[in-house]
Amino acid sequence: MAIKGITAAGFEFEVNENIGKDFGIVLAMKKLNSDNDLDKVEGTYDFVNAVLGKSGIEKMMAFAKKEKGYSDTEFILAQVNEIVEFANEQNAEIKK
Repeated sequence: MAIKGITAAGFEFEVNENIGKDFGIVLAMKKLNSDNDLDKVEGTYDFVNAVLGKSGIEKMMAFAKKEKGYSDTEFILAQVNEIVEFANEQNAEIKK
């Protein structure tokens, strides 16, 4: 089942209901929290890809360009974090 929503900034998304259980996100977060700059860059891409997929990355980049004038990494990460939080909340509601 897919979870659909819109971030506070207006990005429309659809993600798998089990996104919060995806081990790919765990691996990406490990890289994001690394002291190695290259690992951080890889982790950023891996995290967004694990949540949105390749077509979702392109859609998010276009959205960020529209909103910020360029593909602002911090903005994109904030959007994706909001999506993961929303999906986890919805998944908890579905299980009730």
